[in-house]
Amino acid sequence: MMTDLFSFSVGKAQYLFLILLVLPAVFIVAKKSRGIAKLSSKAGKAIRLRTFFFSLFWVCMVLALSEISFGTKKIPVQKSGSNITLVFDISYSMLALDAAKNLSRLEAAKIYSKKLVETFTDSSFSVVLAKGSGFTALSETEDRAAIINLIENLSPQLMTSRGSSLSKGIEAALEGLPENSAKAQYIWLFTDGDETDKALFKSLEKAAKEGIAVTIIGFGKESETEVTAGDGKTKVKTSLRSQNLREMAEKINGAFQAPSFSRAQILYLDSRQNGSALRLMKQVKDSESEEKYIFYEAQNVSRHTLFIFLAMIFFMLGTGAGGKIK
Repeated sequence: MMTDLFSFSVGKAQYLFLILLVLPAVFIVAKKSRGIAKLSSKAGKAIRLRTFFFSLFWVCMVLALSEISFGTKKIPVQKSGSNITLVFDISYSMLALDAAKNLSRLEAAKIYSKKLVETFTDSSFSVVLAKGSGFTALSETEDRAAIINLIENLSPQLMTSRGSSLSKGIEAALEGLPENSAKAQYIWLFTDGDETDKALFKSLEKAAKEGIAVTIIGFGKESETEVTAGDGKTKVKTSLRSQNLREMAEKINGAFQAPSFSRAQILYLDSRQNGSALRLMKQVKDSESEEKYIFYEAQNVSRHTLFIFLAMIFFMLGTGAGGKIK
């Protein structure tokens, strides 16, 4: 498999200072070798060669001890279970009363998401809040009571930032995903699609490039509804931006050649559509069953063995360099 050599890490950096011990050793040997060189130039040369190779031997041993890694390689990893990050749009537009049964979009999202949490008993969940910024309110957990309690208390007052940045919610969700997890990762965004920074597309594209499936669940109606802005006075018009959300999903999936439902990276579902929750269940079930759910993940390549091998080479060269010293 191809290896990326530009990645670099040190497992035990505290040992690197031992390399500095080479300096006084070289200084002492160099000082003593001058006197020997006056008697025999061949002996002086041999001592310098041995000092050089033994110094390299010591440096390689220290690097091996320091657990130097550079480069990454992709290895197959079988996934088991899933972690679902719930991203809630809690901007003021979500208070519009145009959801089913005259509920606000946010109240409808609460009911919808709670049923999903109760249904996916084998999954863990994380919760991210999105308003003018993104914030991880709950890290990965299987504590259903904590998740549902947070969902029930969702409100625009939970965040002071202004506006609606769905992009920052997706970014926060991506940053919160654990590296090299044995679980499949999903992001579900509950929103009306009304954003002020128009940056959602780039964040969805980033998620797709990282192989993370994002499903957008829309709430509200396509016709405009009046709602009070965050200042408590200004009246603004808002609507479910379903067409815009669908176009984003289609464009990204087309670029990644993922036309089928289970393989699509970005999905849009209307919460009012019958069976939308079942489609979410199908997405997770189908993707987990395909190819025994094998993913390729990048892992650091340890160079411990390489430096041990080089140390042995330099030790042997140092032992035999210059022949016998007379």
